[in-house]
Amino acid sequence: MTQSMKFLFLCLLIFSLSACDEDDEPTSTVDLLGTWEVQSFSFEIETVTSLSGIETTASTSGAGSNLDYELEFTESTFLTSGSYSYSISSELNGVTTAQINESVSDVSGSGTYSTSGNEITLNGSFFEFTFDGIDLSALVGEQTANYEIKSDGTLVITQNEETTTTTQGLTITNKVISTSTWAKQTN
Repeated sequence: MTQSMKFLFLCLLIFSLSACDEDDEPTSTVDLLGTWEVQSFSFEIETVTSLSGIETTASTSGAGSNLDYELEFTESTFLTSGSYSYSISSELNGVTTAQINESVSDVSGSGTYSTSGNEITLNGSFFEFTFDGIDLSALVGEQTANYEIKSDGTLVITQNEETTTTTQGLTITNKVISTSTWAKQTN
C-alpha cells in the first residue's frame, strides 16, 4: 500500500477539523462528553515525492454521504458505530487514477483520547473496516487534531498537517487537511 493511500485511510479513520484561532477559549473536556452524530466529513491529501530532481504529485480527496454514524466520548475513551458512504478521487500528476464510491455499515471503532487546550489526541480507530481484503484498523495510531465546539453547539475536528521525510535523496512531503462536523445528541 502506498504512503498516500495509508494517509488517505488514516484520514478517513480520524475525521479531522479546522484549526482554532489563538484567541479561542479552550473547550472543556466535559463539553465533549456524550454522543455526537456526524454531520459531514471531508479530506484532502497531497503527497509530493522528489528524487534526483524529478517530482511527482499524488492527490486524493474524499467526502462522506448517507451519514448515520455516532461518536460517544466518556471521560477518557471514545466509541463509534453506524454506517456511511464515501467517495474518493485520486490523481497522479493531474491525471485521475481512481474514483471510488463505497458504502459501509455496521462499522465500529474505539480508543482513548486526551485533550490539551483545543487539541485532541486520539489513540484508536474511528472506524473498523477492510479495503480489498486488508484490515485497515492496523493503520491507526496516535493522531492529534484541533477541535472546537461552536456557538451553535456543533463539534468541529480539524487536522491540518504537513510532514516531510528525507532519506537517501528521496524527499516525501505529505499535506493532510481533514474536517468533520458533529451534532450533540440530546437524551
